[in-house]
Amino acid sequence: MKYTFFLLINIFFINLIFGQSDTKLHSDKKENNTLNIESIIQKQLKTSQVNVFLNEDWQGGLMMLNNNQLLTGYLYRYNIFTDQIELKSVVNPTNIEIISIGNKKFIYSDYYSTDFSLNSGYFEIIENGKCKLLLKRSIKQNEEENRASKYFGSSTSASTSVVEAYYIKKDKEPAVLIEKNKESLLRNLSDKKEFQNYLEKKMILIINENKLIELINRYNKL
Repeated sequence: MKYTFFLLINIFFINLIFGQSDTKLHSDKKENNTLNIESIIQKQLKTSQVNVFLNEDWQGGLMMLNNNQLLTGYLYRYNIFTDQIELKSVVNPTNIEIISIGNKKFIYSDYYSTDFSLNSGYFEIIENGKCKLLLKRSIKQNEEENRASKYFGSSTSASTSVVEAYYIKKDKEPAVLIEKNKESLLRNLSDKKEFQNYLEKKMILIINENKLIELINRYNKL
């Protein structure tokens, strides 16, 4: 009888000890999952605060309308996020030929996006002429953080960054995206046979902005 009693007591304590260990394991696992979720949320809370303006300060500049009328005495700034030039309020680009903000010049133009749909927006003029070299800025969100935010139901915005892309614009045609390589330039500028021959024979290792300016300038002179 005593043996049976002690056996039952031992079984009780063994179940109690292992039951607590199992509970602790489940508790630790749950706590680890909670910490992982919290770390992702904390990362979102520390997202980079990108400046959505090319220059946050309001700057003096000139505005030339389509009828060659010059407007002076206004302050401007370019909002990359909304793709609008602001004059204490949003500038209507309908009749604008060119806008000068500080030492940068902008035009408003139609352009073909990467999916070949026709859009319009502001471009900085890098090289002027019948064929213009233009720079388009846009805001890009971190897709991975954006998906995590939606998955966990967080209202925290994903981190963002400014993306720059080069376009060329011939006369009144919509601007076209170009890559910084010979193939892209030949594809878009082969309408001038002399320039095509020049580019095919020229050894170019790296095409940066200065090289693009040089090539567009040569194209315009032919």
